[in-house]
Amino acid sequence: MRKLVGLLIVLSLARCGGDDKKVTTTSCAGDADCSGGLCFDSVCYTVCTDSIDPCAEGEACLLRTRDDGDHAICVAAAQVQCATHDDCAEVHSRECLHAKCDPDSLVCTFAELPDFSDCFDYVPNATTEAAPPGYPFAGACFHGECQARCTINNDCPDVCALKRIGNDELYCGASAQLACRADGFGEEFADACSSVWKREGSVCEFSFSAEGPGTTVAANCEGGPSACLTEGCAVLCKTDADCPGTTCRGFYSYDSLPDDTGIGFFKACRK
Repeated sequence: MRKLVGLLIVLSLARCGGDDKKVTTTSCAGDADCSGGLCFDSVCYTVCTDSIDPCAEGEACLLRTRDDGDHAICVAAAQVQCATHDDCAEVHSRECLHAKCDPDSLVCTFAELPDFSDCFDYVPNATTEAAPPGYPFAGACFHGECQARCTINNDCPDVCALKRIGNDELYCGASAQLACRADGFGEEFADACSSVWKREGSVCEFSFSAEGPGTTVAANCEGGPSACLTEGCAVLCKTDADCPGTTCRGFYSYDSLPDDTGIGFFKACRK
């Protein structure tokens, strides 16, 4: 999983051209001066499709307009100050991520959509390539990335191992992300968030608490105000300093609190 997912965007120099993302020139008269980049306001910028790749750490992929139309380019993220989520609308992210305004730092950050949300922007494999043109099989979001359907490990870059309780479909995953492979987890409830990890071959099955991802369950989870993630209880946070040994990441939940207040954007420690 790429290191930018869920992390705060921080100050960086704008970069341009070349696969190493190093500055090739700080000024330009046209695109030809930018080694594959684009020239805006006499400065070279890297062309991008989203803020994860090919932008470097500390950069954001933003839509900018010049005489020949709109172009997405990597700019220093410090240019993306925000007061509301709408201020992040120009930040290009991936299908399983939303660009949201971090209320603590007032810069745009990436929020992961809930695991097992439908998505389509996965890497094709032997299973998904068989879908009719224009009607691809839906994939599933997991840890901010769109994972394809699968039947065996050979369908996936790593392992065919993700399954949600009540869903007969299997999805590709990264073995390093699978909590069910950690010592001490088996066929039992993990914690107050009611996540269940079952070891059936190499398949990890997940179920979620009725509380829903992102719901505060401080009375049941240990360690202070918490949120339910796929892995179980996760402490709510503002910065990495609140997450010893882990990372404070952005998440987005479609669920609501008991009073029907939408949960929306929140930050929690990723185990």
